[in-house]
Amino acid sequence: MVKRLPNTVAARSRGRPSPDRSRELTRLIISLARQNFMTLGYGETSIDLIVHQAKISKKTFYARFANKDELFEAVCLQIVEERFVGAGFSMVEGGDLAERLETVALQLLEQALQPEITTFYHNLLVMSSTIPGVIAAVNKATEQLHQPLARILDEAVVAGELRPMDTLVASRRFFDGTVLPHIDRVHLGLREPTVTEADKAEVRDYVEFFIRGYHPLTSKVR
Repeated sequence: MVKRLPNTVAARSRGRPSPDRSRELTRLIISLARQNFMTLGYGETSIDLIVHQAKISKKTFYARFANKDELFEAVCLQIVEERFVGAGFSMVEGGDLAERLETVALQLLEQALQPEITTFYHNLLVMSSTIPGVIAAVNKATEQLHQPLARILDEAVVAGELRPMDTLVASRRFFDGTVLPHIDRVHLGLREPTVTEADKAEVRDYVEFFIRGYHPLTSKVR
């Protein structure tokens, strides 16, 4: 009678990677894709190139990503996690609402002006008009960016500091008002990629404007 091997042993004998090795391969694919998207752009980065660099088969690649758009989405998510969520802004506590929002905005701005982000943003602008899946991938990945800020706004609504609202939509507006204009200026060569005292004053003014717009009362909030 032939004794059956345990499933895990049988899997290894067929060449199936262990869970740790599988996660390592996924990270490698995303890392290589990130490098190539940054240097070559989306259009010039092919699945064939990634497969060759990673020294894997296409079967191994497609077991993880359905297509290049899905891989690009994973890269976007990794950048958001490392540069923004991992930067700790989601843990902002203490101070009044205006102080918390100012702290978040400046932390976001500090990360957004890093060279990798401004290069990434430039590539997005180039790709967005010709590759429809790119913007959808970015929007999906950046949901994670807006959720911590939305939680701060949720707390403010519960505390009566702000009127009821769709806090996820409001967090996007906050990002668009405090961070995006500065990335645009860097992209256009109109400013240096460093946070200045003028930026801090501009953020402070926008935070006051933002709170006024969502405040239950119309009186001055600071």
